[in-house]
Parts: sequence; C-alpha cells; structure tokens
Amino acid sequence: MTRRQLYLLLGTVSLVLCIVCLILFLPDRGPQKPLVVRQATTQVAERGSVRTEAYESPIDFQALQELNEDIYAWLYIPGSEINHPVLQSSNGDYDYYLTHTVDRIEDENGCLFTEYQYNGKDFTDPVTVIYGHRRRSGDMFGQLQKIYSESGALETYREVIVYTPEKELRYEVFGASEYTKLHIPYAYSHFADPDSIPSFVQELRSYHTMNHQFDDSVQVSGDDRILILSTCLSQNQDQRFLVLAKLVEEIG
Repeated sequence: MTRRQLYLLLGTVSLVLCIVCLILFLPDRGPQKPLVVRQATTQVAERGSVRTEAYESPIDFQALQELNEDIYAWLYIPGSEINHPVLQSSNGDYDYYLTHTVDRIEDENGCLFTEYQYNGKDFTDPVTVIYGHRRRSGDMFGQLQKIYSESGALETYREVIVYTPEKELRYEVFGASEYTKLHIPYAYSHFADPDSIPSFVQELRSYHTMNHQFDDSVQVSGDDRILILSTCLSQNQDQRFLVLAKLVEEIG
C-alpha cells in the first residue's frame, strides 16, 4: 500500500467515525409539539407540586382531547423535565404511540402511553405501566434512567403526579432498577392475584445491578396501586429501566 493510499484509507475511517459519533451523540429532535401541549406543559410546571383541597386541574383536557381524543392523563415528576401527556390508542393498535406523536404524526419519538389490553384509563388497576422512549434529547423518558440513577434520587424525585380530567393522583417513588425486557402485565397475568404485586416488587428488590436503589422502609401489599414507568436501558436496548411508585393520595 502506497503512502497516498494509506492516507486515503485513514481519512475514510476518520470520516466514518465522525459520522457514527454524530449519530450516537447529537440530540435527536422530533417535530415541534402542538401549541396546546406546550401550554399544558408550562401550566403544569408552574403549578409544581402545590396541593389544592378540591381538585383543580392545571390542564385544559378538553382542548387536548380536541387535538387527540386518546389523551387521557398527564404525567409530571416535580423537579424534572418529565412533564408529558399520557395516551392510549383507541384504534386497536396497542403500541401505536410507540411510533406516533401526540398529533398522530409518525415519528420515532412517540409518546408516553399505556396498553388498552392491560390498563384502563382511571388508574384503578392494581398495576399501571406507562411506557416511553429514552430519547437522547431528554424528551419523553429520556431523563428517567439518568435522574433515578443519581445518589439520593428517591428523595429528590420522590413524587410522581398524574392528572386526569376527574382527579389528581400522587404516587410515592420507592424503587428504580434495571430489568429484563419481560412484558410485565402479561407475565404476571394482569396482577389479578393480589399476592403477585409484592412478589414482583420483591423480585425487583433482589435484581442487583449498578442502576438499582430501593427504599426498604416502603412496604407494598396486594392492596396497593402501583405505577411503573418503563423505558429502554441506555446500556442495552434489550433490557428495561423501571421506576416504581405506589399511590398515596387521590384528590378529586
């Protein structure tokens, strides 16, 4: 190989590496969110974690549902940028919002969503699982693993608030962990057996990984209502990162 050919080869390799780095590390950007969604995001952030005696929604759900009737709730973690609508497909495609935005534009950013086969829209199921992509931009559940892997995260990000048109639900976060890609509601038969809830939680408590922390002072029984936030694990797309919380207050 001549010196000129060697330089050309090294130049080509360097260009390929640069392209790969751009793909891996540049923030991914989805389409701009509709105005009504941006307004709701601001209103929720301005309310923060302030409680009201009677339920007063900070969100205009009527306006949101005029945009898309599949919007049925809003998820907010005080102190973070996780502040998004929650959707559930009504067209028979359970993971439709894995690849569609809040205004039904096909896009890899997707939305936060629940599956209609396993969860209703009133958060009365024993376990509700909300799914969302881990976006490099930080959108959707892009921050979830990052913030709940920090030391003291269970104190800093202790509360999860869910708003619906009828009520406000406050959850206490008690654990965060890596997990397999097991489809939890299916594997645990919709958690129809109350004993399956503490059993699942105990399994997670025993799932030792680098990204694993639990508050052992929080007890979970079959009578509790559990919220699971699920996203892909940053180190392995075939595994999941889960945040677990239990309902402690309902206003409405």
